[in-house]
Amino acid sequence: MTIFDVLKKDHDEIKDILDKIEKDIRGESGQCQALFAKLKPMVLAHSRAEEEVFYSVLEEHDQTEELAEHAEDEHAEAEEMLEQMDEEEAGEASWRMVFDQLAAALRHHIQQEEGEMFRKAREVLGEQDLQSMGEAFVERKQRVLSGEQEAQQRRSA
Repeated sequence: MTIFDVLKKDHDEIKDILDKIEKDIRGESGQCQALFAKLKPMVLAHSRAEEEVFYSVLEEHDQTEELAEHAEDEHAEAEEMLEQMDEEEAGEASWRMVFDQLAAALRHHIQQEEGEMFRKAREVLGEQDLQSMGEAFVERKQRVLSGEQEAQQRRSA
């Protein structure tokens, strides 16, 4: 699988969780906290792996440098919103307000990435690069997730 394949798969999973949270907020079934607990580490691991494996390479090319830097800024904004939501009670009005901003920002980011960034990345990267980046992304994301789980276990103990 290429980097595009694995990123698209992650994007689809993130959008699915966003949809579920939106549905839960309207239906008041009380699953916001559990869904958010799944969303936050997924977005953080995706962002970190993407920056290290994909964006770092794109920043080496004039045609994609600015796009990658802009995407990193969007990651930072999303991380700030995730941290803000983590400090609020899931489902409360202030939490929902930040969630709405986060959902819109993530959907915009995904659309931009899968459009212009993927198109320009195809122009500067070869097929072998795309394949090896896909593998490296999966490995890096898993290491980040494992580290997050270990840190959470230490905090709970």
